[in-house]
Amino acid sequence: MNSGKAPGSGHVVRTVRHSDALISGDDAEKQRSAIQQTEEYYRALSRIYRFRNKEAMLRELLKHLADSDRNQLAAEKRKADLLLNNILPSYMIQELKKHGRVPPAHHENAYILITDFVGFSSISRYMSPRELLRELTIYFDAFEEICETYGLEKVKTIGDSLLCVGGVRKKSRTTHIDSVLAAMELLRFTYRRKKEKQARGDDAWGMRVVVHCGPLVAGVVGHSKIAFDIWGHSVNVASRIETVAREGVITTSEAMYQKIRDFFDCSFEGEHELKGTGRSDLFTVNGLRPEFTPEDPEGSSLYNDRFETLYDSVAMGHHVMRKDARYHIVKKKGVDLPPGVKQKRRKRLSPERAPTDSESET
Repeated sequence: MNSGKAPGSGHVVRTVRHSDALISGDDAEKQRSAIQQTEEYYRALSRIYRFRNKEAMLRELLKHLADSDRNQLAAEKRKADLLLNNILPSYMIQELKKHGRVPPAHHENAYILITDFVGFSSISRYMSPRELLRELTIYFDAFEEICETYGLEKVKTIGDSLLCVGGVRKKSRTTHIDSVLAAMELLRFTYRRKKEKQARGDDAWGMRVVVHCGPLVAGVVGHSKIAFDIWGHSVNVASRIETVAREGVITTSEAMYQKIRDFFDCSFEGEHELKGTGRSDLFTVNGLRPEFTPEDPEGSSLYNDRFETLYDSVAMGHHVMRKDARYHIVKKKGVDLPPGVKQKRRKRLSPERAPTDSESET
């Protein structure tokens, strides 16, 4: 490039040689090669980006499928657990999950409760199958809830009869009392249901209840259709007592009477011949002793605060003695109520009533 002034003017003139503006053939090839490499680089980046996006999407899809499978498995597990809870006691379910089977368990001191409707055959013959099933569902749903509240396990229903057992789920010092309280609640529900139906001009069933105690074996029978059941001489005796029991009262054996007589008002029913077991003395439970009866017998609670005091003392393992129409409690030191006793008792009471503090002597 040359610079100079144009003739006759003061302007500077720059001239460019044409050869300087031209790019040699080698340089042009290098530029094209660099551009091509750059384009290939960006295409490769684009492919990698798309691949990574697809890989991320695939990972998300697989994660979603895995989560769906886990959720489905969890839902199916909940259904299976619910089904097992409706068939077996909770302690047997854990044994079944852990070992795949449930060995029979011997219980030296269990409590058998049997209910049976009176007048069932004569009334149900005039009911349609749907009406009969609906009526039985009303009774047995209420019975199961009552038995659960008092810590009893439902074994099975046989037609219009219900078989329950206490003392097999966990050890409790109050199972003998709870069994009779549950029987009283069952009778009270049946009595109220009967009054309601008779007020509408409908026929209603009565009921008899039997409570017996003794050793038995509890276990699971069957493989394809498993079922919880109990066996033993005590179960047979309870079944035989039910055949001679009266309507509207709780019938017990002498063994049961000896365990509950300090808490419940009992009467000697007489000596009865029981098929396959011989003659046995039977007793009826008329209710709680008068000192334990609430002021309003038709209220929500079966008992008063004084009864709760003794109940808590028995639950804690204190020695309760009844002498000269008075109850004396010999306390054990450093012993408190077992977990769940107060909560279980509150569940039985109306919301307006709350348990009171226990006293050492009532």
